[in-house]
Amino acid sequence: SERVIARDVLTDFKPVSTSGSPQEVCGACLLPVESDAQVGLVDSCSHIFHYDCARRWSQTENSCPQCKLRFFWLGAYTPQGKRESLVRIQRRDQEAEEEDDDFEDAQPCEACGQVGDESKLLLCDGMHGTCNAAYHYTCAGLAAVPRG
Repeated sequence: SERVIARDVLTDFKPVSTSGSPQEVCGACLLPVESDAQVGLVDSCSHIFHYDCARRWSQTENSCPQCKLRFFWLGAYTPQGKRESLVRIQRRDQEAEEEDDDFEDAQPCEACGQVGDESKLLLCDGMHGTCNAAYHYTCAGLAAVPRG
């Protein structure tokens, strides 16, 4: 019975667009889905994807990047609309980067070499944004952090 369920999860032919838009946009990369592109559809919503975009996205997370509905099936459709494959997608949740080690990201003062209080640190944005130097305002000879 699992085989029957799997076969009926997504239709054998891609539904005709009802959006009125002559060109669909990929729900993952937001680029146009060309008429000769392999299309990806998921079982939870009606958003359209480039198949490769949906496949890559599903390796990180199995929620639609547009509406956030969780999906468990990904169908690949030919440009003519015929389903070529149907793949079961495992549950995945995108994992945020750990922020426990803020100390590693702290920038030392160029003058004294200390990390210390970031609220007293001035960051240089000179050289068209390529200078990343940091100075404590006291090390730079200032009485307080300048406004702005």
